[in-house]
Amino acid sequence: MGTAGEIGFKLTESHDVQDLEECGLLHPALDQVYQLVRRKLIDYFGDTLGQMLQSVTIRGAIGAVSNAATGIAPNAVKAVPTLLILNARPGSMMENPHQLAQELMTIAPGIVGVIIERVGGRYGRVFVGQEFLTDVVLGRRFRISADSFFQVNPIQTSVLVERAMAALEPQRHEIVLDGYSGVGLFSTFLASQCARVIAVESQPSAVMDARAGCALNNQNNITALEGTLERILNQLHYRRERIDIALVDPPRAGCHPKALQALQTMAPRAICYVSCDPSTLARDIATLCSGGRYRLVSAQPVDMFPQTYHIESVALLVRVGKWQ
Repeated sequence: MGTAGEIGFKLTESHDVQDLEECGLLHPALDQVYQLVRRKLIDYFGDTLGQMLQSVTIRGAIGAVSNAATGIAPNAVKAVPTLLILNARPGSMMENPHQLAQELMTIAPGIVGVIIERVGGRYGRVFVGQEFLTDVVLGRRFRISADSFFQVNPIQTSVLVERAMAALEPQRHEIVLDGYSGVGLFSTFLASQCARVIAVESQPSAVMDARAGCALNNQNNITALEGTLERILNQLHYRRERIDIALVDPPRAGCHPKALQALQTMAPRAICYVSCDPSTLARDIATLCSGGRYRLVSAQPVDMFPQTYHIESVALLVRVGKWQ
């Protein structure tokens, strides 16, 4: 959202905002929400819009209403469960944010919650309705809080999961590590094919979502731990717990160097590295393969963000020999 009241996307390598009345990239139902919310905010704030709001995020659980075979809703404009997250501009003083949140709840079909962050004065944070969505991937349900990360391309998310599972080939007797596990996207599918999953995530809301997901999917062999991967791995090693295989899905910055070192020490037979940045993926693979401890077997790109240069990758590394 621009300081002059523009509502749209930021321009490449800039803080300027391109004003958009509609967005052809969005699912039709979410574009409908966007258009209605856009008009509401313009009417509500008038000339002060750019002074009051910094950003608006629309999150939709498209998988919850999609056809499993195509990923597209049978009715293109069928309402999609949606969260609206508004970030107030620092220093702004919104007179009645609760009223705005209540009005936005009814502005379009499918809106299940409205959250206004960083509201000045006595409010701080205002929300009405739910603070989370429930989405579906390959028949599994996931709770996703407003502060938790989740993939935005429902069709390719399924592909990403399938490629990771095919690469790692978990066995029924194995204990699996899911590092940077988020709301439990990979943990949920790993748990159905192995003895136990140890999921490690530092974002508190995502850990809570992962634990809620265990109940949603009736799974009792996932342990969701809150903390940094390097710290938890060191604790597991100290307790002499074993990890047979590992999957890591770090943010763009890649894995923490101490996490890579701890992974080498734990020595799982295979590591599946899911990456959203080829440069940090290459750096971390070089570290894991240093000293001849692991070797890279495969790397499969997955186009999660069509019409952009961003790419997801699923890389498989296997342990060389039986060193410890």
